Amino acid sequence: MQVKPVANVQNIACSVCTQNLFTVQPKDGVNGIIPVETLFAWVEKDSLTGTAGLPLVKTSREISTRFYNLATTAGESTLAVTPISGCGEGTAFSIVAAVLPKATIPSLKDTICSGQVFQILMQNQANAAIPNATEYTWVSSVSTGWAGSLSGTSSNGIIQGNIRNLTGNINVIPLQVQPTSPGACLGNVFTLAFRVQLVANVVELSTTHCSGTAFWFTPVTGVNGSIPDSTSFTWQPVNTSAFVSGELFTNNVNYFAGKFISTSSTPVSLSYRVVPVTLRDGLACAGTPFSYTEQIKPVPTATIQSLGPSVICEGKEVNLVAAEPGIYLWSNGSLLPAVSITSPQTITLQVTNNYACTTVSAPFNVTVHPRPRAKFDLPDICLPDGRGTFVNRSTIADSTQLQFTFDWSFGDLNNPVTSTLQNPTHRYSALGNYPVQLIVYSDKGCVDTLVQLLQSIYPQPKVFLSATDIQLCLGRPIHFFATANGMGFAPRKWYWSMSDGGGTSLQNPVWMFQKPGMQTAQVYFVNQKGCTSDTAAVSIPVYEKPKLKLPPTLTVNRGDSIRLVPSLVSGKNLFYKWYPSTYLSSDTAATPLSTPYNDITYQLQLTGEGYCMVSDTLHVKVMKMPEIPNVFSPNGDGIHDTWQIKYLQDYPNSSLEIFNRTGRLVYSSNGNGRAWDGTWEGKPVPVATYYYLIQLHNGQPPLSGSVTVIR
Repeated sequence: MQVKPVANVQNIACSVCTQNLFTVQPKDGVNGIIPVETLFAWVEKDSLTGTAGLPLVKTSREISTRFYNLATTAGESTLAVTPISGCGEGTAFSIVAAVLPKATIPSLKDTICSGQVFQILMQNQANAAIPNATEYTWVSSVSTGWAGSLSGTSSNGIIQGNIRNLTGNINVIPLQVQPTSPGACLGNVFTLAFRVQLVANVVELSTTHCSGTAFWFTPVTGVNGSIPDSTSFTWQPVNTSAFVSGELFTNNVNYFAGKFISTSSTPVSLSYRVVPVTLRDGLACAGTPFSYTEQIKPVPTATIQSLGPSVICEGKEVNLVAAEPGIYLWSNGSLLPAVSITSPQTITLQVTNNYACTTVSAPFNVTVHPRPRAKFDLPDICLPDGRGTFVNRSTIADSTQLQFTFDWSFGDLNNPVTSTLQNPTHRYSALGNYPVQLIVYSDKGCVDTLVQLLQSIYPQPKVFLSATDIQLCLGRPIHFFATANGMGFAPRKWYWSMSDGGGTSLQNPVWMFQKPGMQTAQVYFVNQKGCTSDTAAVSIPVYEKPKLKLPPTLTVNRGDSIRLVPSLVSGKNLFYKWYPSTYLSSDTAATPLSTPYNDITYQLQLTGEGYCMVSDTLHVKVMKMPEIPNVFSPNGDGIHDTWQIKYLQDYPNSSLEIFNRTGRLVYSSNGNGRAWDGTWEGKPVPVATYYYLIQLHNGQPPLSGSVTVIR
């Protein structure tokens, strides 16, 4: 009989990292009695978070599974294992596994200062589980442009080191970090990315300034070291001086500015400890402290002294000198220790000492009042009046000529008066050359003098007058002739004055006086120098013409006489003359008789005093008796075709009537002397004798008779 053994396995204890595959193969004699070809079946008995176990029945001789521990400390998981051999199930046993946790950490990033120690404390977070005593090993995948802790190990839960950014710009460097928990459990590799800010590295600075000079400068990269943007400086004094007052201006700025005043006669030095701080993205990175030394040099004094009054008149000068030694530069460009000023200006003096420090004096005002410019016009003066007005045209640059005062002298021994008027008038009595002097005083006491020789004194021109008549009839023009002696200058304008109120500017005018009586014409002229001549005059008796009016027409019967009587006659010393003398009883009588045979027109010339004459005409109409034909032949042969009564047309008030033998009216007309053509009612009248009646209506008896019509 063969007795097969039954598996009898002791309990097994082990440790495993969470999530790692756990495999165990119990061994005969080590873990108990394990027949050949024993198989194992197991179930999870106690678990932290469960296992990824295998099926209950397994044909393998190994026990394999994974344990999960999400805690940060070690925990246990138990498997209940049943061994199965040829004799059936053996005694169940337990495998107790100590499950060690791993670190689970996401990628991290941070901003650090170049060259300064960084510390990253690894702690449990919502998305990170970090077992106690976890160690870290890191390494960077880049090295160019970087220095410091690019790799390392930490066992205290803190990743720390020192990374220097040598790239010249703000850059990010990644570190690959491997966490290892107790039991050599490797966590996930994560990235720690550092954004490394630049820090300032400034060399020692020193500047020199003159006392009282405000300064301002910004350290420059490459000249004063490496200075990133957004770097400011904070300073503290290291040593001071009792001779110096003042300070650096606003602290914690990106520049150096200040102003120091030293009372020492030699240079004095001050020093400061300066910390550069670069602030970017909210991170302040302090650079290496450095020293700043400021040397303050003494400055000279600058004073201007005047060797005379500083207020002068134009044309004068004021002398200015420097009161202290040094190198000089006046604001007008002079380098001498003294200057002479002749124009109005504000001048300063710059003095430079041996330390090349400069001081500019307070402004020194030199007031130069303008000198007046005396100027006046010499008048043209005409004798005998002799008066001339001197027109003052003096000026001054500041336009204060209204404040001028004047002294005039006229160089006239015959009339030695002077004047203080602006535009005086002086009267000279003789020809000559006279020195005229004008002195002009400004309101500031500045003076100018002008002397001019007056030579423009002229004698009075002469005028001579003549006329074409010595007496004149009213209404008749007279021609005047003026001759000038302008004393060397031609007439410029003539002035005529007539006693009847008129005048003219012609030299030789033709004039007609408007009033009778003794009339006077006066004339003078002004020559080209404005001198007025004497006045010439002539008196002309002007006689009024007689008045005459004749009746236009007189009527008289032939053979009668009629007296020629003017309608109007007036005047003095009248003389009558009738033209022609035909039919007149006298041609010099005032009212002669005329016995005309035919019509005639007379002209009467009436002459009064001054031989002034008027004339008028008179027409005498001679009335002739009508000549009446006693026969006519209206037969169209052009001979005596009408009955035409001669002179009947001279009787405008006459009437004509023609009757036949029975007393019937066959033709009539009134005052027009129209001829009868031998018709009645548009038809020729029969050959016969007809009877006419003519009324002249002039006081004479009617005319009657007969007229025979023949064919």
